[in-house]
Amino acid sequence: LRLATVREEIARNERANTISVSRAFPMAFYRLDIEGRFLFVNEATARLLGYEDSTAMAGLTLSDLCFEPQCFEPLQQLLEREGSISGVEMELRHRSGRGIWVQFHVHAFRDRSGSTVYYEGAAVDVSARRRAFATAEEVQRRLESFFARSQIGHWIEDFSALMAWLERLREAGVTDLRAYLDAHPEEVLFGID
Repeated sequence: LRLATVREEIARNERANTISVSRAFPMAFYRLDIEGRFLFVNEATARLLGYEDSTAMAGLTLSDLCFEPQCFEPLQQLLEREGSISGVEMELRHRSGRGIWVQFHVHAFRDRSGSTVYYEGAAVDVSARRRAFATAEEVQRRLESFFARSQIGHWIEDFSALMAWLERLREAGVTDLRAYLDAHPEEVLFGID
């Protein structure tokens, strides 16, 4: 009986230490009960979702933050089947009402009988990456449309290496490019290449 009490105390201390560490960590950490209610969020999670602090999220569920009702159920089913998930992305509602895309990494914590006690994980804001990807897709779509309808031939040149070379020269103090190239004719080939 005494050994069981010691083990319970160790487990309680480990949970407390985990929460203590995650409070100070800049990454978003959270713990959900089996209904998807937040049991714990660190300050980074609160900031990510637009709340003043972690106490402002008391009583919220993951579904409260989703644009799609019942968003927690598919995640829960996957967690019950797999035990953990990594890299799942979902659009959540920021406190301001705007959407933010979050990538989840979650693990189901189970008791000795195998029943899930809670879910714990980390979240990362991937909104900027998704916007950049959407912008790149739109640019590609526009270019493909432009080239498909054009009556004349076109080509695209990438001058990024040339611009980087010119920037390095400027940072090195070169103010007169013509004079520099007259003094260093071998550099002309680098600029052309």
